[in-house]
Amino acid sequence: MVLLFIVVIPPIQPSECNVAISLGEVKDLISGSPILSPPPWYKRATANGIKVGIVDTGIDPSHPDMPLIDSRHFRDLVNGKRDPYDDVGHGTHLAGIIAGCGHIQLNPFHAYFPSGCVGIARGAELYIAKALEAVKEDGEVVGRGNIQSLVDAINWLRDPDGDGNTSDGVDVINLSVGIVGDTPPFFYDPIMKRLEAAIKGGIAEGVVFVIAAGNHDADDETYIIPPADMGEVITVGGIGLDGTICEFSNVGGDGKPDLVAPAAIASTYPTHLDYGIADGYVGLGGTSMAAAVVTGAIAVLMASSPSLRSRSSMSESAYGDRASYVKEMLTRNCKDIGLDGPDNIYGYGLLDFGACYWGLGAPHPEWNGRFFSILTPIILIICVVILFKVRRKKRESEMEDIDQDLEDEYEAL
Repeated sequence: MVLLFIVVIPPIQPSECNVAISLGEVKDLISGSPILSPPPWYKRATANGIKVGIVDTGIDPSHPDMPLIDSRHFRDLVNGKRDPYDDVGHGTHLAGIIAGCGHIQLNPFHAYFPSGCVGIARGAELYIAKALEAVKEDGEVVGRGNIQSLVDAINWLRDPDGDGNTSDGVDVINLSVGIVGDTPPFFYDPIMKRLEAAIKGGIAEGVVFVIAAGNHDADDETYIIPPADMGEVITVGGIGLDGTICEFSNVGGDGKPDLVAPAAIASTYPTHLDYGIADGYVGLGGTSMAAAVVTGAIAVLMASSPSLRSRSSMSESAYGDRASYVKEMLTRNCKDIGLDGPDNIYGYGLLDFGACYWGLGAPHPEWNGRFFSILTPIILIICVVILFKVRRKKRESEMEDIDQDLEDEYEAL
């Protein structure tokens, strides 16, 4: 029996999930703006030093908003290519949400992205595992692959150089995938056992797994599909701008989903696949995008907390591993929406990045020295100009007084 997993990329449907919103609005919804998009005189919190793995359709390294992705940070488990690429677009979209670095737009028509796409976790080091290939299904191009490729992708992210020492592994892995078709339990099928072992092995090493709850059409089953149904992972459902669950977001039971995040987001997209205005940005809706928001938030939280930066510091805590601690921290600080307490639609509620950040005792954003280095000479120039104008005005006034005195003396004669 061959099991397949597939990434579904539904179009934005306003009736289901409002419309695609900018990442600035996403940061507002998760209470992250004062930290992730502070006033210019403060430095924004970044994910510098944190490694994030994305298992998806690849990445377009030529997009101006993408951080540096070389062959060392890319593994193609589909076609075996060395150089990074994305033949679907889904992976590039998630990469922009997580760690887009932005750029100044010279085109005045780019009003929606005047500074490009600035992700949640700017500064994170991305590792991209392409485990899905482009397949046309029902008129749409989606990513599809086999479970063994998913297992291989996870194991590579756990040990990128393959030397058996996982200290170089990533800190958090985004899996916006779901297994469809005949899916026997983990304990029954050998390939499912290998997937379970890869995920649990990563968690034991300090890796945090963020997995999309999954999307469904109107006539599909709405249950959360593997591996998002594993208790050890962080399962993310999707909400719209109005704060209600998106109709396509899978729901479940047994404590799933764990939380929700915005799911209809405008982000980066390969220009050669953008059949709209071909500007490299599109809006997509799905729990994939919601999972990417949570992944980015976790990366920033890790970078902001010495205890979360280290994998070993959690091994002696009451939680036993970093993944359990991060999951408990996120769910404890959620904004409760829906029914009181956790439920099988919203989980513990909406991600509250701000509450998590300050709850960790993270430092207040630092002063932005670059801003002041630019502002200082501008202020000096303004002061000089004002002083010049004042002195000139005073000189003109003095000359007028002298002229008037001369006129008075002339009339007296």
